[in-house]
Amino acid sequence: MHDIEEDSDNGLSLEEYKVSTVQASTIMLAEALTLRQKWYAEIYNRANNTFETLSKFVPVDTNDIEAKMEILQREYNDKGVPDEAGHDVVGDSSRVVEDLAPSTQPKVEECRRYKTRKKQYQPQRRQPM
Repeated sequence: MHDIEEDSDNGLSLEEYKVSTVQASTIMLAEALTLRQKWYAEIYNRANNTFETLSKFVPVDTNDIEAKMEILQREYNDKGVPDEAGHDVVGDSSRVVEDLAPSTQPKVEECRRYKTRKKQYQPQRRQPM
């Protein structure tokens, strides 16, 4: 069996196709990390590890990614700016979203651990009659 040398859908060589796929994945991860959401620690770590793994395959300009992340964050924050009449450009429902997520930083929520220790019961003593 021979290696595929060119992707027939877009005319890119296999190497160029891999590079463009990794770059697209890196950008999507960067966008996802800028959204204000609650992140469980495990999910946040997986996204971070994936981002680091992808950046090993393609030379990534971290300054460029940081700049894109800042632009995306500004765009996200600017969506709910009221116009002169005091109405939200996006809609009044975005104010509710602002109330629900007042922080501009992604939140990492630790997994809750419940007490699983078994209670040890002592035998009840009978009262003398």
